[in-house]
Amino acid sequence: MTQSSNDNDKLMAQIRQGLTQYCGSMLTHTGYEGAPARQIVASTLVEEAMKLATDSGEDGTTQVDEIYVAKPILRATVIILQKRVAGLIKLATESADDNLQQKLYPQISNYNKAIKVIKSLVDSVGERKVENTDESGD
Repeated sequence: MTQSSNDNDKLMAQIRQGLTQYCGSMLTHTGYEGAPARQIVASTLVEEAMKLATDSGEDGTTQVDEIYVAKPILRATVIILQKRVAGLIKLATESADDNLQQKLYPQISNYNKAIKVIKSLVDSVGERKVENTDESGD
């Protein structure tokens, strides 16, 4: 790894730390607490992430230009759904209420179907070779 790469890694870590502080500030100033505040911040971040994955078409409409760029959003969705499934399974297995179990198992099945579809979409998008954009020659 070149010195330039180390410097770039340090800069990216500092930028990420700044983003984390920015998110904390947003949480504090949403006017909400708990899950509603976190949802507002998450929504803002996803909106900004979508801007990275969209482009204006020749007809002026906005379209998803690079599904590859959106892969992290899809992967995060899979992780969230998997955690939801784990929670529902735990609730169903710990519950003595047969009615609750009968309601939960179809939900679990639907979540698992969604996970499978999203994973398939992610897997269908090829990997891209990361090229060094550092033009310093280091």
